[in-house]
Amino acid sequence: MDTIKEYLNEKLKELASSFNWLSIKYEFIPKFNTFCVSYNVPNKEKDNEDFYVQAMILEEDINSKFKDKSPLFCENERLFSLSDDAICINETMAKSFNFDFSELHFAFNEYKFENESFEFMNNSSDNHYALAA
Repeated sequence: MDTIKEYLNEKLKELASSFNWLSIKYEFIPKFNTFCVSYNVPNKEKDNEDFYVQAMILEEDINSKFKDKSPLFCENERLFSLSDDAICINETMAKSFNFDFSELHFAFNEYKFENESFEFMNNSSDNHYALAA
């Protein structure tokens, strides 16, 4: 099951990164004993042939790989309803997962407020506050 979920997640992120208007929701539904995938296609994109070709290629790939355990696919939850716990993927989210946080560095050394100065206390035992993001 994890293999299907991992593969599905990877491939859906790839598809979403190709279409900035596309969002996708999916989850495992015990009633169907499989994952269900819904493409959210805005009305203005209903004639986007490139999307439908890419979606069909993806679905055929997944169907050939997982056979009877393949997910069910539909558009705008027409064939099934997904819960609020469904995994959501959109173009922005798909790209954000490739961000390397190890490259993120903060350099807070000195702040000046009017005529006063404030120094950020790195590695100081007097500093009982932490930055949360």
